[in-house]
Amino acid sequence: MTAVFRAILLAIPACILAWQVAEAQTGEEYRSVVSVRVTHQPQDATIPWQKANESTALGNAIVLSTGQLLTTADLVKSATLIQVRKFGRYPDFQAEPFLVDYDLDLALLTVADTAFWAGLVPITFSAAPVTYGRFVINRWRANGRFEQGSGEVVDLRTSSSRFGSMEIPIMRGNTNMTGLGWAEVMTVNGELVGLLTSHNRAEIQATTSPTLALFIQIANKLPYQGFAHRGFSWQRLNAPALREFHGLALDAPGILVNKVFAGGTGAGILQEGDILVQLGDYVIDPEGSINHPLYGSVLFPIAINDTIDPVITARIIRDGKPMELELRRQRLADEDYRIRPHTFDRTIDYEVFGGLVLQELSLSYLKAWGKNWADRAPSRLVIEYALRSIRKADRPIEHLVIVSKVLPDVTNLGETQYRVLRGSGYEAGASIEIRFTGLPQPSIVESVAAFVGRSALTTIGIPALAALAGSKAVYAFEPYSPNFEHLRRNVYLNGIGQARLFPVALRETGGMLELHSGGSFGPGSVSATTAVSEDVVAQVPVEALDELAEKESLADPDILKIDIEGCEPFALRGMRRLLTWAKPICLFEVNERLLNAAGSSPGELVDLMKEIGYERFWDVGGKRLRPVGRAEAFMALAIPEERAGQVAKPLMRFGWNER
Repeated sequence: MTAVFRAILLAIPACILAWQVAEAQTGEEYRSVVSVRVTHQPQDATIPWQKANESTALGNAIVLSTGQLLTTADLVKSATLIQVRKFGRYPDFQAEPFLVDYDLDLALLTVADTAFWAGLVPITFSAAPVTYGRFVINRWRANGRFEQGSGEVVDLRTSSSRFGSMEIPIMRGNTNMTGLGWAEVMTVNGELVGLLTSHNRAEIQATTSPTLALFIQIANKLPYQGFAHRGFSWQRLNAPALREFHGLALDAPGILVNKVFAGGTGAGILQEGDILVQLGDYVIDPEGSINHPLYGSVLFPIAINDTIDPVITARIIRDGKPMELELRRQRLADEDYRIRPHTFDRTIDYEVFGGLVLQELSLSYLKAWGKNWADRAPSRLVIEYALRSIRKADRPIEHLVIVSKVLPDVTNLGETQYRVLRGSGYEAGASIEIRFTGLPQPSIVESVAAFVGRSALTTIGIPALAALAGSKAVYAFEPYSPNFEHLRRNVYLNGIGQARLFPVALRETGGMLELHSGGSFGPGSVSATTAVSEDVVAQVPVEALDELAEKESLADPDILKIDIEGCEPFALRGMRRLLTWAKPICLFEVNERLLNAAGSSPGELVDLMKEIGYERFWDVGGKRLRPVGRAEAFMALAIPEERAGQVAKPLMRFGWNER
């Protein structure tokens, strides 16, 4: 009896669910919806010279009377193969893209095989959007089952599309269906009312049927003109003080044009400071809303695409005088963007210069930070995209370029600063964010001790060494607190979780040490000598590495990088024991002037290394490794004899050859 009672209880939710699904089945929508399987392989936005892993997505498409299929651009982006199936059964037919518009997140497909169309019925479009009440969501599942579920409209609003800044009417709703977001078809009484574009928990968003119908109409009138962009940014005038400043009555309509873009509908005609009062037949209230016959109270940009006429009339107030203008309806062209909204279906432009990977910033690159990219991506880049992705009318054609990676290269080993790189059509500087990822890993080391001086400012050395270490362990020592903070931030940005940072200077004995300004060597440059400046900028703690390594249980280093402004001999004497038994590969900058100021010389430094057991030295200032004399100033690579064979092949991978 107990078992039967439990079975009845467990059956109740299933019965309720079955009733809800059955209630939604109102017709033969399955004849107007087909399943789409897409194989796609986009360019990797973070590694621009290679493609991302191949993947597949399963979605839906609507059968049209034009002999085409309507789906979302998101589903078919960067597609290498598109297959469609009707009634959830084999065979699959190959489809080709007729038109893909990422601004609208819509796409039209064609199928050449006439057998595919047999038995399919074009869907009927609802002439008006659904503004309230319930709707049916229709989709094909991977198991060949046609599934229907219900949802309810929340509201209609003007919103940007998924890939860019185009504003269109969007229907928002709620549903209990899960796993949505791949072009599910929304109907009421068998008529199409929307195409689902995104799903977040119980909330969905969909493009409305009037927008879909207009897209189909425009798409089949080649050349394709697309939907028009407003071409300007605007500000509400609902604050009494603002209205008084612009000489507007409290009940007068109008919004403020505060930036005019290089392209779009307002380009070349509207001016910053104009008060836009009316667009077409729609009067714009101080909050930017219009009263639309289909959508009700919505933001005014949808009025621009309420017609397919090439010109739309605008009433404005300029310098206190009413005017009537004719605006040419046009979309944003590629050259109107400073930051491209996407990189689908195209090769990503990039250059490698001195180990620096330069590439254009795009929304695709920012979205590589994952679902919460706006919070996780570098804030400067997110702000640039949010506020300045579209080029202003008075700016030349340009694309924002970032340094996305730093690869091991002889030109950046030991470098202390990076310069802002400028070129035709490119801008860099305040918005540059350096991330060090994807470096070659020759697997020649287990752990790294890195000694950074001025190089902490750009931290080229630490991430490069982290990559060489094969993600094992990195120890960094930076005594100057401003540089230490730069170092800590870049270690965090690059996810070098195996790095341990020590805010100390390294000498032969412990104690305290005065640091002097580096003067003309650049911001953040400091030295323990007075060769450049007498100015004392800090007093810092000093440790001998032999003692610190024992106290902190540090692993023996395989690579050592030293850049400490002429004080190399003092640090080396404090790590003689560690160097003797660990025999790490050493990379260190040698500056004759600074060494002399510290009471030493390049020759003494070379002799000290030889005493410890280092017999092979190279100047790495060129593409080849060149043996150097002991009296020269150089960026040196010192390799103990017993490790020469181990290092030769990985160095050749970097393009270095001994002669």
